[in-house]
Amino acid sequence: MKIVIIGGGPAGLSTALKLHRAGYEISVLEASGYTRPRAGEHLAAKGHLLLRDLGIPESIWLDQSIPCRVVQGAWGKSELGEEASIYNPYGEGYILSRPGFDWAVFEYCRSIGIDVRKNFHARILVRTSLGWKISDGKQDIQADFVVDASGRNSKFYQTFKSDRTAEDELIGISMILEPAVPAAPNGTSLLVESLSNGWWYSVQLPSGKLVATLMTDASTLSSSGEKQAAFWASNLAQSTHTRQRTIGFQHDGKPFTQSAKTQSIERVAGPDWIAVGDAAISYDPLSSAGILKGLEMGQLAGTRLDEFSRGHATALAEYEGEVKAMYADYLLEKDRVYAREQRFMNHPFWYRRLLKPTSIQQFSILPQQHLAVSKERHERRLEYLAIHLPTIDFNSLTEAFGKYGVTHLAMGDYLRRKGEQEIGIHHFQALESLKMIGILEPVAQGN
Repeated sequence: MKIVIIGGGPAGLSTALKLHRAGYEISVLEASGYTRPRAGEHLAAKGHLLLRDLGIPESIWLDQSIPCRVVQGAWGKSELGEEASIYNPYGEGYILSRPGFDWAVFEYCRSIGIDVRKNFHARILVRTSLGWKISDGKQDIQADFVVDASGRNSKFYQTFKSDRTAEDELIGISMILEPAVPAAPNGTSLLVESLSNGWWYSVQLPSGKLVATLMTDASTLSSSGEKQAAFWASNLAQSTHTRQRTIGFQHDGKPFTQSAKTQSIERVAGPDWIAVGDAAISYDPLSSAGILKGLEMGQLAGTRLDEFSRGHATALAEYEGEVKAMYADYLLEKDRVYAREQRFMNHPFWYRRLLKPTSIQQFSILPQQHLAVSKERHERRLEYLAIHLPTIDFNSLTEAFGKYGVTHLAMGDYLRRKGEQEIGIHHFQALESLKMIGILEPVAQGN
C-alpha cells in the first residue's frame, strides 16, 4: 500500500514514522520550507516518551529545546502562581524551537529512507481509478491511501467539504521579541495571564528570544478598530506580569496572526483516507497539548491504518470513535479551566466561553430583590443572550427593570407586555444571565 501524508508537522511525521516501521511505502508532502514562525512551543513532559517510542534520537529534541521547569499563571486572580514541573510524574516539559524541531524530525525521516518533500503545495487532490492523485501543478504522486495532516486549514477539508464545527473564533497575535543583551537561556518558564480581551501566553525560546502571544477573538480585534500591532500593544499595556516580562526586549512591530480556534470535523476517516492532528481536531492553546496531541494521534492513526490494511475492517471506525472521545474529554477540561476565571464576565471574550444560559439550573435572584440596569452600553451582550435564549425579549425585559427595579414588579410588567401568564425556567435563566454579565446589578435596599 502506497500512503501519502499531506503535512510535515508533528502529526504527519509521527504517522510517517509509525507506518515506516511497519513496512509501508510513505511520502510526506510539506507545503512550507520550515522557515516561517510556527505557533506551539510547549511540549508537555509526556512528549519525550512518545518521541522515544517513535525512535527519534534524543539529541534531536534536546538540541532544539530547553527545559520548561515552571508554569506561571495569573488566572482567576491578579497574583502570579507557580506550578513546578517537578510535580509532573513525567518530569520536566520542553520549550521547542519551532520550526527548527519540525525540520530536524523531517530530516531524520529522510535519513531513514522515508520520502519527504518540502515546499510541495498539494493544490490538486482527486480520486482516480488507481486511487488518489496528488499534484502541486508540476509533479503528480499516486497513492492508495491519504493521511490528512495539513493542519487547521486542511487542504483535504477544503476539497471534500467534510462538515466542520468550530466552538469559538480564537486567534493568536504573536510578536517575537529580541533581547537587548543576547543570551541563550538554559531553562525557562511558561507564563499565562488573563485580561478582559483574552489572555497572554509568553515563553522564552532556546535562542533567547521571547514569544508573546495575545489570545483573543477575531471579532474582539475587529470591533476594537485597531490594527493587529496596535491591539497587541494596547493589551500588553493592560497586563501586569506579561508587560514586566517584556522589559529588556524589543520587537519590530510586525506581528503574525494564526487561527487558534477549537474545532472538529464530522468524519475523521473514510475507506481510503484518515485525518490526524489539527486537521481532525484542534485544541485551544490553553491546553498546551497541541504538539502532544499530534504525536499521540499520529501513532494511533498509524496503528489503526496498519490494522485496517491487514483486514481489520472496523479499525478506521475505531479510530474515529477514539478521536471523538479524545475531543469530548478535551472540551470538558477546556470548560473547567476557563471557568476558573470569572473576573471579566461582562466582556465578550469571556461570556462567550463561560455563559451558557440554557444550562443554568441554580437561581439566586429573589422576588423582592432590587436590580438596576447597568449604564454601560450592553447591546452586544443582549444580542448574545437573544441568540441563546430566543424565547426572551431582552430589550423589553431590561426596560421593565429600568422602570420598576424590583424583580417581581419588573417581571410582572414584562409578562403583561408579552401576554404571558406565568414565569418559566427560561425567565429565571434570563435573569441570572443578565446578572452574570453585568447588565442587571444588585442594589442595596434604601439606596
